[in-house]
Amino acid sequence: MLTDLRLALRSIRREPVVCLAVVAILAVSIGVHAAAFALINATLLRPIADQDSERMVVIESVSNKTGGAYGLSVADSDDYLESSETFESIGAFEARRDNLLLDDDTVYSVPSAMVTSGVLPSTGVQPLRGRLFGIDDDRQGADSFKAVISHALWRSRFGEADDILDRRIRTSLGTYTVIGVLPPGFGFPDATQIWFPYQNWIDTQDTGDTRTDQRVSRWSEGIGRLAQGVSIDQARDEMTSLAEGMATLHPKTNEHWRPRLTPYREAETAGLRPHLRSLFVLTWVFLGLAVVTLASLQTARGIARANHFGLQRALGAQPLRLARQLFSETLLLAALGGALGLALASVLLRLVPALVQQALPPWIDPRIGWTELALSLTTVVVVSLLAGLAPLGLALKRDLRSVVGQRDGAAGTSRLRRTLVVAEVALATLLIVGALLLSVSFRELSRQDPGFDPSRVAMVQLTPQFQGDYYEQTDQLARFYERIQQELEALPGVVAVGGATHLPYLDDNRVPVTVITRGGATEAEQEHLTPITTIDQAPGYFESLGIELLEGRDLSWTDEREKGMVIVVSQRAADLLFPGRSALGQEVRITGDAWARIVGVVNDVRLDPRDTSYGAEFYYPITQYKAWRLRLTVRSETDPEVIVPAVRDKLAEIAPETGIVEIRTLDEIMAGTLWQERLLATLGPFFAGVSLFLAALGIYGLLRSELGLRRREFGLRAALGAPVSSLGGLVIGHGVRLVALGTALGLIAAAILGPALSASLFGVSSRDPLTYLVAGLVLLTGGGLACFFPALRAMSADPTEALRET
Repeated sequence: MLTDLRLALRSIRREPVVCLAVVAILAVSIGVHAAAFALINATLLRPIADQDSERMVVIESVSNKTGGAYGLSVADSDDYLESSETFESIGAFEARRDNLLLDDDTVYSVPSAMVTSGVLPSTGVQPLRGRLFGIDDDRQGADSFKAVISHALWRSRFGEADDILDRRIRTSLGTYTVIGVLPPGFGFPDATQIWFPYQNWIDTQDTGDTRTDQRVSRWSEGIGRLAQGVSIDQARDEMTSLAEGMATLHPKTNEHWRPRLTPYREAETAGLRPHLRSLFVLTWVFLGLAVVTLASLQTARGIARANHFGLQRALGAQPLRLARQLFSETLLLAALGGALGLALASVLLRLVPALVQQALPPWIDPRIGWTELALSLTTVVVVSLLAGLAPLGLALKRDLRSVVGQRDGAAGTSRLRRTLVVAEVALATLLIVGALLLSVSFRELSRQDPGFDPSRVAMVQLTPQFQGDYYEQTDQLARFYERIQQELEALPGVVAVGGATHLPYLDDNRVPVTVITRGGATEAEQEHLTPITTIDQAPGYFESLGIELLEGRDLSWTDEREKGMVIVVSQRAADLLFPGRSALGQEVRITGDAWARIVGVVNDVRLDPRDTSYGAEFYYPITQYKAWRLRLTVRSETDPEVIVPAVRDKLAEIAPETGIVEIRTLDEIMAGTLWQERLLATLGPFFAGVSLFLAALGIYGLLRSELGLRRREFGLRAALGAPVSSLGGLVIGHGVRLVALGTALGLIAAAILGPALSASLFGVSSRDPLTYLVAGLVLLTGGGLACFFPALRAMSADPTEALRET
């Protein structure tokens, strides 16, 4: 073994340039492949909330009338939990934000969640200290002012105090007793730091509702944990049966509803899977290109050492001995390339947030672990062995007769090398087509008209501090936000201030609902089934976002409940509900809500950049509907970053007990919603550039090698009077034919494999002719340039030397 390693090092020192190229190609291919797998593993394979997350199931309610999917009502979750035998636990929760007030009156806005007693057990988490909520903590009449906190909050705000249990903490909802601390790293859902019993939310709203009254409200998210050994199909059958029984017992609220169960990981990663599949395809094609390129380089090395192999065979070297020598060299180069590749992968993973201009979701933590390391090592060995087969075959074919007879050992490998070069070009074409499609798709997605002007707008999300009666809170919140608007509008550089519960590109609660319309109290009511997004907003919202008012008026701070419910609708909503006539003055309501009179019509807004059509929006005034999650929108004269410090200072002055969740520009928010597409579009040019370079390198190396074999032929042609241009034309024609063949094969492969990218594409077909034409032209141009330098060398062939050798 030591002898083989010494020989390998000696061989590498004799060919440093070629060996450096081999190491570089290995490093890049392994680095990209390992980084992509780490991202895929972190998203799709590694447990999310606990070590057995595959048993977690998302439970939704589906309307038999509209087909729309909603959450799970608290009362339904209680019934399911009591009756189910296929689930260990079932619960409903709502993620939110609340203020934590420390002893020094410092206010922190922290992610929180209202949970029924079955939610935390559904994740499989066990408390680090204390206990979780029990049924007795989450029932009507119980002491629901209890809290469970995260390890991160315990450490950062309470210094890991030993007496944390039974400690009283102040929040925006009241004063709570801590009964448990969860283990490090746990934050379900959405990096939550404080959990409250769901019953507490019902108690603190003071609306008169009971837990049973919550059956009609299906806005909570449902989660469950399958019993050991139970399949999700068994659970679906049981839940369907239970839902039928509940429809019989509660026909008014449950008759037209059915449950839908989805594995938790599948539900959590539904939006990421198409993009990860595209990334998976690109990286494997790129790895295949690396294998072919390495095989071509190793074959070239084998040709240069053909006579050396023949002499070794003549002197008695056995095939196994030659194989050991060759694979020692290959594995040594592979070890260097693999080590550099893993280092490159770590760098790439750290660069991902910068590439996508957005922090990854907290549950996605891509890193090089043992799984990624094992896969990378396996890939290195397999790639190296595959790349070393061609030179090994060449070495075993050489013998003494071929050496003594001066037969050129490279002549018999021309067909192999041409095949490898054609394969390189084909794979490069496939990658370039994919890269172009993803880049065009991202460009089309980015160019969508959102229906508003996001420039110079900052978003400020607050957590207000209010308790008490529901309608009193509505009035207090409205006055609170009105004062904030007045104070912020007085700041230098501020143009307009508004606010809404749902911002474009950040929230989209569009669901199919039944909208009832009438032209007045005497006109017959009509029902319309249509997707609607409901948005509670503060006056000034349309102006701050540059949303055009088409008819009527904006909402006002004087639009109070006592004066009658009012609403502003989008143009598409007006067209859908009142075709051929003005919507102003008409009345609408969603099932279960009060009638509202339309006082304005505004331009359509795209809430989701991937939506191919504008939706229909209903805008309600916060003076009539309580809006806890209101996000302020502040338009400035210049860069909004300039006014952010002033906004922070003013909010701290006028609302010291209000937590500031975040301040971001709307441009940042819009860019962040497209991080998956941005990642693929960013990697696309890299794949395209490297693949084009490798294909051109393969063409150049082949033609240069074959030119060396035909040196005497070209000299004789020149001696016989062949024009110099014809000599170059022979080389270029040969190279272009190979490039054309590889490009054609690559385009055919792209047409076959292209649909694998379809789910990641927007506004462009996976078989877009223009994209294929551009990719073909790029390969033909790059291949033609690679032929140019060997052609120059052929044109300078020396006829005297050729005649002397004849």
